[in-house]
Amino acid sequence: MLVLQLALARGRREAVLALVLFTAMVISHQLTPYWVLGALALIALLRRVSWWLVAGCAVAALGFLGLNLETVSDFGLFSGVDVAANAQTSGREWSSAARQGDSLMSRTATVLVWAATALVLGLRLLRRRPWAVEAVVAFSPLALLLAQSYGGEAILQVALYSLAGCAALSGRWCTAC
Repeated sequence: MLVLQLALARGRREAVLALVLFTAMVISHQLTPYWVLGALALIALLRRVSWWLVAGCAVAALGFLGLNLETVSDFGLFSGVDVAANAQTSGREWSSAARQGDSLMSRTATVLVWAATALVLGLRLLRRRPWAVEAVVAFSPLALLLAQSYGGEAILQVALYSLAGCAALSGRWCTAC
């Protein structure tokens, strides 16, 4: 969704379409719009999207939150700034050995993807190649762990959200070799 917004947000008409797409995302998922909004704000600092698009997205996301604050308050907006606690998945105490092994492999693969992406980012910095927008998309999901555990699923969302940016950063390098 964020990649579409970046591609579409070049002109006024395209930015309106991106805002419509964002609004559809706001009503379909609880966490995704807030990550996208934060990433868009960072990308706006890089002057790749307009601030009015960010403002429109903020109105949509915060307006929907305001309309549903009673429901959200049952779960809490913030679970604390404890990144280690927010990165824990639920159900560890009752998991089978096979499930724990699968979880370990998944976490290891995710960390390896992040490490490989960080390496490619370092190489792109050294070669003075464009990197900033992809780096925001790849690593900004980690900021979610500063605020919410999302019921033990935050780290899973972070891994999922970061894949697009990791692919954008690493993919160009892999195809250039």
